Amino acid sequence: MVLLSLTVPSHAKDNPQQPPSVALSAFLQRQMGAILQPLKHTGFHRPQELIDLKQGFADAMVQAPQAKKPVYQAAMQVCDALAEAADERAKARANREASRAVHAGTNLGASHKIDPSWRELEREKREQKKLNAEAKENDAFFTAAQESEWKNRAVQLRAGIERLYEREREIERE
Repeated sequence: MVLLSLTVPSHAKDNPQQPPSVALSAFLQRQMGAILQPLKHTGFHRPQELIDLKQGFADAMVQAPQAKKPVYQAAMQVCDALAEAADERAKARANREASRAVHAGTNLGASHKIDPSWRELEREKREQKKLNAEAKENDAFFTAAQESEWKNRAVQLRAGIERLYEREREIERE
């Protein structure tokens, strides 16, 4: 596991001589947690920052000597992986919210008398209460399953992003 705990100097943004890993490290420290956090949280709100970061690398690559271009290409691949992770999380969260809006049917196939006695009304109320509780349990089960699925996926995405970041650092050192 790669720990992204580098301290970025305050002048790194203003210094074009800094390698891409400095800007990537700063971004990852600030935003990777938001991109990969659990679905119950709102998540990543700064896609423009990621777009600007990638565009900065693309601009620098145009001006860089041929030998340095792979470094910027690798940095842009990290940005692409982050954008894909943010998109995947947004879709998973939207699916979670959509499924929470639709609840399981609680009285499908139930029969009701037109003029029930008070005992029959009480029985129907008990049955309806039981069906409502079961529907609530089903909803909670599916929500928990979606949360768990995202948690596992976020671990995979984090590992992939960290591999790409480490690859970019290796290219820088070459």
